[in-house]
This record gives sequence, structure tokens and C-alpha cells, in this order.
Amino acid sequence: MPPSNKPTKYIIVAIRDVDSIISSLTFSFLSHTLTPNPTLTIYLLLTNIPQADLQLHPKVVHILTSNSLSLNNLLFTEGLLHLTLHHTSLILLDHNQFITLFVEPTWSSHIMGILDHHIDKELYTTQNLHFWVIKPISSATSLILHHVLSA
Repeated sequence: MPPSNKPTKYIIVAIRDVDSIISSLTFSFLSHTLTPNPTLTIYLLLTNIPQADLQLHPKVVHILTSNSLSLNNLLFTEGLLHLTLHHTSLILLDHNQFITLFVEPTWSSHIMGILDHHIDKELYTTQNLHFWVIKPISSATSLILHHVLSA
């Protein structure tokens, strides 16, 4: 954890599928709960579903609302234009590649970890990552539970 008094923002990159959303929620909740000083950390759930199209994904809406999460608390890609990279780290969950918006090197230098159950696309080096777990198993949520609970 950085010595700064300002919060560190971790953006959880979630793709359109249900496993990604559940993985991101699980990682955020467990990481926040198990962090010694959680007030220094803000977990944000980023989705590449455009805000106007969210209602077209009823499973995603159901998962969020049934867990008392407001849809207004999601970070949509169209809101990234206002996001500063200062104090921001990225964690790629359930997909080990950026969504199209993040292909530029400016963003890739902010990746702090990857947890994925898909085939490694070999797009990022592991030297600057706090964690890198890519294993072809049934779901990303299984990897996340193992990673967070064994830390």
C-alpha cells in the first residue's frame, strides 16, 4: 500500500458476462474486507457495457440489484474520460486483455494484477505485477477465491 494519505483506486475491469461481474464483486468485497486499512482503497467496478445498454443485460442488472448495489455506482467506459491515472491501478479479472479503450501503453503501465481462467494472450509482462494468475479452470471466481483467501 503506498504511503500516501490519498486513496488508491483499483479499477476492476469486468467484461459483459456474468462470470466477470461475479468475479469482480467477489474480488472487491473480499479484498476490501481483508485489507488491513480499507479506508485507503476504493474498488470500482468498470463495465464495457454502455450505460444506455445496461438494461439489455438483465442478468447483470439482477446480480447487482439483488446485492443492493446501485447501477449508478458502476463505472462505465464513457466515464473514463474524466478519470485521472494518478493513484490508479488496474486489475484485469476474467479476461487478460484490455477492452479496446485501454490498448494504449499509458493504461497498460498501470496494471497491478491479472486473475484469469482463459488462455494467456501474452500481452503483458509479469515483472511489474503484484500478482499474475492465469490458469485454465472452470471459472474466474474460483481463481479469485483461491488467490484472496491464500494471501
